[in-house]
Amino acid sequence: MLCVSSEWVAAEVAEPPTSRLSRQRGTLAELTHDELDSALRRTLRRLARWGVAHTLIALVLLPARRRQLHAAIARFAPDIVQGLRLPYEGLTVLTLNTRIPRVVSTWGSDFQPATKRDALARWWTRVALPRADGIHVDSMEDLTRARSRGLSPDVAWIYAAANFGVDEDLFHARNHHEPGLVVFARRPSHGINYRGFVHAALRLRTRPGARFVATSLQEVERELRREFGDHVSDVIDLLPRLNQHEFAELLGQAHVVVSPSLADGTPSTVVEALASGARVVAGRLPQLEALNQSGDLLVLVDATNADAIADGIERCLDLGIPEISDGLPAPFSRVANAARFTDFYRDVIRRHVSPSDH
Repeated sequence: MLCVSSEWVAAEVAEPPTSRLSRQRGTLAELTHDELDSALRRTLRRLARWGVAHTLIALVLLPARRRQLHAAIARFAPDIVQGLRLPYEGLTVLTLNTRIPRVVSTWGSDFQPATKRDALARWWTRVALPRADGIHVDSMEDLTRARSRGLSPDVAWIYAAANFGVDEDLFHARNHHEPGLVVFARRPSHGINYRGFVHAALRLRTRPGARFVATSLQEVERELRREFGDHVSDVIDLLPRLNQHEFAELLGQAHVVVSPSLADGTPSTVVEALASGARVVAGRLPQLEALNQSGDLLVLVDATNADAIADGIERCLDLGIPEISDGLPAPFSRVANAARFTDFYRDVIRRHVSPSDH
């Protein structure tokens, strides 16, 4: 397998992009909120809200990305080209001039709200998606959306968790959960109600035994202090970004994990928390209903309502530490998905070489 990245990454993980603009974007992306000049930060936020800016940058970078991918294909001669993920990597792959079957993945906010608020990305998606030979979705709603944007109903598809499922070597049930430990496990972004979590923690700060930890919210500590007061860091341990091993260790200690998504696919953090044996409070998203078989481990709430988030946390704390579960359903297990994706890719190739199957 050959990996080619559209953004700057460590060379040993994947081939990095060749354009100078991509490298500069990668450097900027690594900066925290406090490291960015306040004026620049405000400008970047305005551009983020104006979603078309990202698509314009992707179109500027498209020729360089296509040249790099064509060279990699000629050198490596793959059986499948997989674009991870819509809108930009997948759309770039679908513009290639190649006879090799092309598969795209979509998860998180690729359709909602990314392309919803970006007319240029919607146009590009409608033009490119009919060229896909296969699609991987982490939400059945996204399969419906893809078909409404031109994906053929005869194209092979697979439903599986984002990033191909949970790495069970890292995220697995342990016996050393800390009673009362509540972990906010998301990044501060427009699609996550992190302020609602802070409000909920402040409301529950007098609850005996409760301890609140938030990953990545150290990035917005100044913002939170202005909004909620300096005491916010006394109530919540505001952590920086964690690497994967640190994050897995924290989830393995958590009693409750909070993921107040306003729009999402099937959040990896939710599935990773369930695999780690924690109770989870998450936004009420249709795709999470499939995981919500008992209603005890996964409590779905109105993520726009801070009091609803607090009520969900209290319910999970009242239920105590859960018993170790029997594991995740196959679509969310990386071990199970290794076989499922092998069968999926074989189906894509079979359909590609046998037009009569369409």
